[in-house]
Amino acid sequence: MLLAVDNVKSISQLLTLLVIFAFVLAITYFTTKYVANFQKGKMSDSNIKLLEATRLSQNKYIQLVQIGKKYYALAISKDNVTVISEVPEEELKLEDENEKPHKFADILASFKKDNASEERNETDNKD
Repeated sequence: MLLAVDNVKSISQLLTLLVIFAFVLAITYFTTKYVANFQKGKMSDSNIKLLEATRLSQNKYIQLVQIGKKYYALAISKDNVTVISEVPEEELKLEDENEKPHKFADILASFKKDNASEERNETDNKD
C-alpha cells in the first residue's frame, strides 16, 4: 500500500514538473515574439536600415546601410566605424519591399519534394 502511494506521488510530481516546464516554455515563446514585434515596429519607421552585413573576421564587418535615400558601405570593427564609400543605388541588388519572405513550411515542403524526386531517380537508375 505504501509503495502504491509513493508511485502516485512520484507520478504527480513528474506531471507537475512537466506542466510547469511547458508553462515556462510558453511564456518564453510569447515574450520573445512580443519583443521581436516591438523591435520590428520600432525599426520600420526608422530612416536608417541595415541592408546587408558580411563578417570579415571575428570583430570586423562590412555593412551596407541605407540612411534616408542614400546607401553607404561601412567598415565596422571593435572600436571603429569607417565610411568606405557611398554606393549608387544602380549598383545594388535590392529586394522588393512588397515581396513576402518565404515561409519555413514552404521551403521544407520544397526540399522534401526535391529529395523525394532524387530518391525516385536513384531507384529508377538502379533498376
